Amino acid sequence: MGSPQPRITWATSTDDTFIAPYSGEYLVGAWGGGGNGSNNQSGSAAASGGSGGLAVRRVFLLAGQTITAKPGGSLSVTFPDASTMTATSGTSASGATPGAGGTASGGEINLPGVAGSAPGAEGKVGTGDVPVPGGKAADGYAGGASAPTSWPFVGGRGGKGEVLSERVEVTAAGAIPGGGGAACKGSLSNIGGRPQIRIFGF
Repeated sequence: MGSPQPRITWATSTDDTFIAPYSGEYLVGAWGGGGNGSNNQSGSAAASGGSGGLAVRRVFLLAGQTITAKPGGSLSVTFPDASTMTATSGTSASGATPGAGGTASGGEINLPGVAGSAPGAEGKVGTGDVPVPGGKAADGYAGGASAPTSWPFVGGRGGKGEVLSERVEVTAAGAIPGGGGAACKGSLSNIGGRPQIRIFGF
């Protein structure tokens, strides 16, 4: 039979309001952002950032009802009954100390993020039912942690810690929800994945 396909998909990384276009069941997921990796100009040991948490809730909405999203260090989602769901961001690495994973609460599914990696280690696999490996590591730098996943929510893989001409190459997926930033030297590509809310209507 396979999984049911959503009729609509809505996503935002900024303060925004979702207005239900029809009465029906919606699946709401929220990721905290990914923590930044260390950016050590001197080339000393550097660790990576932790991934954000993921909270998921299924709700029935009437046409015209709203859900508000406020991304930030702690992403909050407010439902029509005034209840809330929260996903916090992973913390940033400090030198050779990895960042911690974020938390999640208020969902029917609450998946924590995972910690960043120590210098020289690859990024950790995210929690959830669709495990995604973290970013790769190279040359003593650390790969970022992968965001947690739960169908149909698949977050970002952590940044890739590959040093190229004093810069770090970050996989494209490092820019999507919740993945941890890689360690780096001399660039801003250590930045973790953004917070995001996604809504699927069925």
